[in-house]
Amino acid sequence: MTIHYVSCTTSTQDDARRMLDEKQLTVGDVLVAAEQSAGRGRFGRRWISPRGGIYATIICPMEAHVSLNAGLAIARTLRDAGIDATLKWPNDVLVNHRKLAGVLVEQHGPYALVGMGMNLRIAPHEEATCLADYVNLPGEPDHWIAKVTEALLRTVGEPFDPAAYSRYCCTLGRSVTIEWDHGKRITGVAEGIGEDGALAVNDGLTTRHITSGECRHVTVCEATRE
Repeated sequence: MTIHYVSCTTSTQDDARRMLDEKQLTVGDVLVAAEQSAGRGRFGRRWISPRGGIYATIICPMEAHVSLNAGLAIARTLRDAGIDATLKWPNDVLVNHRKLAGVLVEQHGPYALVGMGMNLRIAPHEEATCLADYVNLPGEPDHWIAKVTEALLRTVGEPFDPAAYSRYCCTLGRSVTIEWDHGKRITGVAEGIGEDGALAVNDGLTTRHITSGECRHVTVCEATRE
C-alpha cells in the first residue's frame, strides 16, 4: 500500500483516474486530499470537503460488492476503535444515527475507484458527526486510511457475506423509502440482505429485492402517510 497526498484538488476520484492512466497508481494504492473543491457523493450530490476531514480514493479490483464491502470496512474499523458505527444501506456509515462517512464507487476499466469521505475533526453540517466527537485524539488520516484499506482489500476475491453486513446494518427492521431507477419507489419494512447484497423491502403486499437505490429511514407516521 502506498498513500499519495495532494493538498487541494477538485476530486480525488478524478485525480485517481488520471494517475491510473499514467501508471502512477495500482491496486492497493490510495490518493488522499486535505480538501476538495468539487467532491461528490452518490447520485451526483456535492460532498462538502473542508480541511479537517478525510477525502481519499482507494484503488481496488472492480467486483460486484465492492461498494457494500467498502462501507463495511469503514464500520469495522470504527468498531475496532470502540466507536459504535452502523451502516445505513447501502454504504452510509452512521454513529448515533448521524452520518460520519460515505462511499462513492466509480469504475475505471478493471479498477474500482473507492471514494471515501470521513469526518475527522469537523462535521460539515448539523445532521453529520465526526470522529473527534467520540475519540479524544482522532489521530492523523494515515491511521484510519490504512486500517480501512487493509479491511477492504481483505474482501477482494471473497464472496459477499450478508450475515457479516447484517450485523452492522441499522436499516434492517426499519421502515424505509427506497427510490431507484429514475422514479421507482417503495415504502415498507427492510427485512433482510440477500446473497447479492440486495435489500428486501416488504410493503405489506409484496417483497421487492433492491440492488441499488437511495434509502431513507422513515418514521411510522411518514410510512403511514406514504
